[in-house]
Amino acid sequence: MANVEVIREGFLMGERVPRPKKGPGDFAWPSPRTVDEATKTKFRARLTEELLARGMNHKDLAILAHGEVRRKNGHVVPRQPAAARNWVFGKSFPTASAAEGLAGYFKISTADLLKPAGDLKAMPLLRMTAKQKKAHAKNGNGHDHEAAAAMSGRKGTGAVRVVPEPPPPLPLPEGASAPIVELKSFPTDPRFMAVSVSGVMPVDRALALVAMIHPEHR
Repeated sequence: MANVEVIREGFLMGERVPRPKKGPGDFAWPSPRTVDEATKTKFRARLTEELLARGMNHKDLAILAHGEVRRKNGHVVPRQPAAARNWVFGKSFPTASAAEGLAGYFKISTADLLKPAGDLKAMPLLRMTAKQKKAHAKNGNGHDHEAAAAMSGRKGTGAVRVVPEPPPPLPLPEGASAPIVELKSFPTDPRFMAVSVSGVMPVDRALALVAMIHPEHR
């Protein structure tokens, strides 16, 4: 990363990556290229459980795993924010070496990373920086929520609720063809077009497509 100063090494970037606990002898971490969605969801669920148990979010994980850098403008930011974010939100799957580091940090085995205690849980809260708190206090309704909490005797949370990110696009089943849409002008009336759709798509999109053309046109 150009024009930056590394001010903190993450546990995945240092010379001594934390070692995981010993797991089953025949266990092998799945390849990111061939891992199935069910396994990715198990990993996301366990990773989220470990982070929530420590009061952490994906930004905290990014800092701890990959470190922090100071940009030329003086701002201190996570060194590689995308990796941790993509793991948490299911957009990518860690390599075997990264999984070993994560398991070592959480003091579990790599096999345990695929054994969540329950279903996948969203991360509804992100802690705010001092600058974000100040901006949040000057929101549209003009109320300083932290100050109001202090005056009422309630403890401020220092957190802001954010809308969970939508899930990543559902991948097509193996061997399925992506949808193809063909449009042709109707020869006898230019106000109409002949439409043909072929291919495979998720059920919700297929039903939405049917709802658009039924029952007015049939």
